[in-house]
Amino acid sequence: MVNVEALNSCKEKMQKEGINSLHISIFEKYFNQLFSDSDVGYIPESEVEGVKNLDSFESLTSAASDEEIKSAVIIKLNGGLATTMGLDRAKVLLQLKDGKNFLDYIVDAAKLDNGIRVPLIFMDSFRTSQDTLNYLSKYDFLQDQGFPLDFLQSKEPKIDFETYYPAVYNQDPSLEWCPPGHGDIYASLFTSGILEKLINSGIKYAFISNADNLAARFDARILKYIIDNDFSFCSELTRKTENDIKGGHIVKRGSRYVLREFSQIPPSDKDDALNPENHPFVNTNNVWVNLHHLLELIKCDNGYLGLPLIKNVKNVNPQDKSLQDKENVKVIQLETAMGAGIGAFENVGLLEIPRTRFLPVKDYADLDRLKAVL
Repeated sequence: MVNVEALNSCKEKMQKEGINSLHISIFEKYFNQLFSDSDVGYIPESEVEGVKNLDSFESLTSAASDEEIKSAVIIKLNGGLATTMGLDRAKVLLQLKDGKNFLDYIVDAAKLDNGIRVPLIFMDSFRTSQDTLNYLSKYDFLQDQGFPLDFLQSKEPKIDFETYYPAVYNQDPSLEWCPPGHGDIYASLFTSGILEKLINSGIKYAFISNADNLAARFDARILKYIIDNDFSFCSELTRKTENDIKGGHIVKRGSRYVLREFSQIPPSDKDDALNPENHPFVNTNNVWVNLHHLLELIKCDNGYLGLPLIKNVKNVNPQDKSLQDKENVKVIQLETAMGAGIGAFENVGLLEIPRTRFLPVKDYADLDRLKAVL
């Protein structure tokens, strides 16, 4: 049975913080799921089929026209701090080569070889927005591109693992909050007003990828592939290596494709689910979305796309490993993944891409690999 008092306490905290009512409504739906099933958040191997035969990037021969390119926007997911690398600032500020950081390379890549500059927008978190905007202020042309440079990912209270009430951490109350995963992008695009602004300006397609994956460049051939097939949503997948055995992968569940993250695999299914013979592709988090179809979906169900819940259990202060800190309680973070949006759309595509479009940076070894190819 749902702990109604705990839920109301979470909602009240969000209301006091000024969180949009649509985000509160979505949070409530996922909170209720916590009490629906002991295996909530799992996608069993018995319920899915692997995907194996995909169209390939190398087979794409024609490119979108200049006019078609002008109907697109680039959105970068930029909510992450470089905490896994021992830093407490936006990862995109890390230096790469010749005095450039991730942001400089992203801005450069938005200008295509034909001279067209694709509009660029960042989904920032409450921890990364100001630093990102301050740095980008040096690019005058970005201030006049016709669209806001960023919109904020929502936030929600971390949930005490024992009581289900909002977690309390007096040493740093900001750590009582967490982002609801990148799956929040769809609702945040809508509540920020940017989704309708883009559509009203003639933008129909969004290429969305992680800001730390500089290899994820806008490609006119993929855009043409999306347009020709009238895809509402398309995920880029690449062959697994030993480094991404635990990466998320797309599976077919019933009549739909869904994204299954590592944390959504039941412990008893790990061997089969991580076997590359069963699931040879890893999700890259490079996706293409038809914004008109996204707006229709959002309006049909008040922003809730039914993305699978990810129940993420952590400490309220994940950077404090001390067992002596009695305030560092276990918490539940309710998250969804952006790539899981594939399950909400009709007529979706899967495209096999080479590793040259997937070079994410999660640690200093990844950073060194990236620097070597820049």
